[in-house]
Amino acid sequence: MLDIGSKITELRKQKNWSQSDLAKAVDASRDIIGKYERGGKFSINRDGHQAR
Repeated sequence: MLDIGSKITELRKQKNWSQSDLAKAVDASRDIIGKYERGGKFSINRDGHQAR
């Protein structure tokens, strides 16, 4: 079974998208896409953006 980060990476690569391409498509930063893909731990605000 794939974890969510691996699934995001797999689907992104199927579309031949970079992390930056995906970030633009979902209105997120490239850094947060990378963290998701690596399974990093971080907080998300109610508006869906990374907490600082």
